Amino acid sequence: MNHSINKVDRKEATCTKNGNIEYWYCTKCNKYFSDESLTTEITKNDTIIKAKGHKFNEKWYFDDEYHWKKCNQCGIEEQKNIHNFKWIIDKKATPETNGLKHEECVDCGYKKSPVEIIYNKDTQDNDNHINTLDNNNITLWIIMLFVSLFSIVAIITQKKISK
Repeated sequence: MNHSINKVDRKEATCTKNGNIEYWYCTKCNKYFSDESLTTEITKNDTIIKAKGHKFNEKWYFDDEYHWKKCNQCGIEEQKNIHNFKWIIDKKATPETNGLKHEECVDCGYKKSPVEIIYNKDTQDNDNHINTLDNNNITLWIIMLFVSLFSIVAIITQKKISK
């Protein structure tokens, strides 16, 4: 029998897509072969290399706002979430010296810069008295500014309409 052969090169599977082995296919008899001499017939299913699926590291990647995991094969990012911070005392405040504490994400371990704890003899819980020079709430201040400006414009507009 005369064959009309097409060689198919090997294609590696990725995390999400199947690949294939190197094989030869006859367009006349619709048969698959694993060798160039066409002596070992295989099925189409035998040519498939199954997709690997993602394999995520245990390591967390992070920036100032989020943490995530990366597939160690293709680099895709998943499990992206906002940090879940809690305060860690680095050095307690005493009457003689100020202390230090920082926020640390309980999920990924990302640490913010330490802030000063100012000793306050009138407060029993000195560890929660933070130096307010810390700018962590800038977004809240910006929102409050815009709400205030909007309110002022609304009042002025209402007064002009009433006249």
